[in-house]
Amino acid sequence: MGIMFSVNQVALLFILLSVTWRVCPDDYRSMLVSSGDPIMFRCNISSRDATQIIWIKGRSYFTHSVSLNQTFSNFSSPRVTIDHNLPTKLSISGAQPEDAGLYTCSISGVYGVNSMKWNLTVSETTHRPWYFVYILTPAIGLLLCGVMSVVCLCRKFRTRTPNGDPVQNQDPPQPGEEVPLRQGHRANNKKRSQYKERLNSIYGHM
Repeated sequence: MGIMFSVNQVALLFILLSVTWRVCPDDYRSMLVSSGDPIMFRCNISSRDATQIIWIKGRSYFTHSVSLNQTFSNFSSPRVTIDHNLPTKLSISGAQPEDAGLYTCSISGVYGVNSMKWNLTVSETTHRPWYFVYILTPAIGLLLCGVMSVVCLCRKFRTRTPNGDPVQNQDPPQPGEEVPLRQGHRANNKKRSQYKERLNSIYGHM
């Protein structure tokens, strides 16, 4: 109860100081990060003559009294950290969508109150499941095998005649190369040679 009472007093004091003291214009910034990214807010306001430093995000707050050297905080997220030795810096490790919102840093001093604000937006990143890669790789391999098989079969059928016999090489003979004769031509040549021999034998005797 003592702590809550002190926190309420600090909050009330901050409101009163904001009304009675000179309040400088706020420094407003927007920040867009992806889910899981680390974030660091730096309150770039001179804290030389500061009496109090306050961080506010929604219903969560952090107050540090310089004169009393006391710190109070109700930030419940373990990802949000504020160094008590350097309370002008707020860090978020692995930002999540619930961390989005308006963050305000206010420093009270003898010359008034200075504030900085950040409007944080956390975008969710979509990751493709690994099983999609495992399924796609074998499918591509099977498709390539099928295409190669079809190409080989087409080439095989093209090298055959309509009777099913392989197509003979139709290249012209090279110089000095004997041209093979068919069996029919060989038989006719043999008969012609025998007929010539008979004629020669007959006319030779005459």
